[in-house]
Amino acid sequence: MIEESLEDRECLRLVRIVATRREAVGVHHDTPWLTHWTLHQIAVDDHAIEAVVRALQASLDTAHPDAWYFDLTNDEWHYIVFKTRIFKVDRANLNEYEAVRRFGLELGIPDGQLDFIP
Repeated sequence: MIEESLEDRECLRLVRIVATRREAVGVHHDTPWLTHWTLHQIAVDDHAIEAVVRALQASLDTAHPDAWYFDLTNDEWHYIVFKTRIFKVDRANLNEYEAVRRFGLELGIPDGQLDFIP
C-alpha cells in the first residue's frame, strides 16, 4: 500500500503495518506530483478482508484516480483494487490476471507498475 495514494489515511488503522520503506519517485513512476512514496506492507485478517478492501478503495486519492491501485493476497485470492473497480482473482488461475493488467493499462498506469502477477 502506497500511503500517498490515500486521501484519507485514517483507513490505515484497519490494517496491520508489517514493514515500511520510503522510496524516491522518478520520472518512470509517472507521479510528478510526488517526490517520494511511503510503501507499507500490510496484513489484514481473512474474515475482514472484504470490508477492509472496500474501505481502502474509498480512501484512494480522487485527484489522481487513474494513477493508483493496491493489492492484497491470501492463500486463495488476490484482490487488486482500483478507485473504480475491484478485481478478486483466483490465485490458481493465472489467466485471470490479464484482464486486470489490461484494465490498468487502459487507465494509463505504466506497464512496469502493473507488477502484481505472480
